[in-house]
Amino acid sequence: MPKKGEEDFVTLSTVHELLEQQKSFYKDLLDQQEKSYKSCLQVFVDSIFASMESVVKDVSNKFKDIQDLKASLQFSQADLDDLQTSKTCSMEKIQVITDSLADCQTSINNLFGKTDWIISQEEIIC
Repeated sequence: MPKKGEEDFVTLSTVHELLEQQKSFYKDLLDQQEKSYKSCLQVFVDSIFASMESVVKDVSNKFKDIQDLKASLQFSQADLDDLQTSKTCSMEKIQVITDSLADCQTSINNLFGKTDWIISQEEIIC
């Protein structure tokens, strides 16, 4: 500690040297801060991109599932249309068979009637 009356003198070159050291120190601190900020920002951006990729992948999978379901429904609709056509055709065949059976029943009834008439004629003759 300087005694009273004694003064410490500092040369201008010493002040410049100290200012340069201080400038270098603060520049290093700012560089470290910038690197930390960039690193933090990069982690944030990477996280957002990873989330976006995950969402895009999920949406793509859902879209594919919907397309598959749509194709399946179209295939099922085609099957139902085929079944409807087959049903209509079958119903027409059933109607033809029913009509034929009714005709056969009428013929059988006519034959029974003739048979009854022949039997009654035979009884009359005998």
